[in-house]
Amino acid sequence: MTRHRADKIYHVSIMPCYDKKLEASRSDFYNQQLRTRDVDCVLTSLEVVDLIRERGIDFASVADESGVPLGEYAQYARSRARCHSCHARDQTHTPHMI
Repeated sequence: MTRHRADKIYHVSIMPCYDKKLEASRSDFYNQQLRTRDVDCVLTSLEVVDLIRERGIDFASVADESGVPLGEYAQYARSRARCHSCHARDQTHTPHMI
């Protein structure tokens, strides 16, 4: 196992809400002994979606390591997604956020 110094690690957290941003900025999330924060950067899920859209990344055309297009995974995930606003499972449902 490779050991890295805590002050040489940049920890990014992707969370579904803004509460983690507030938590990460609190003084009790700073380690005095190591002189580092527990989390350096917090992005919300929506901010990640915005970044993906701004960069024009089309995950449907990107392939994983085995060559399977990620669009196939997304299609499967959409078919299994539970819509939080309607609380129903629907094979033809497309998530509202993406």
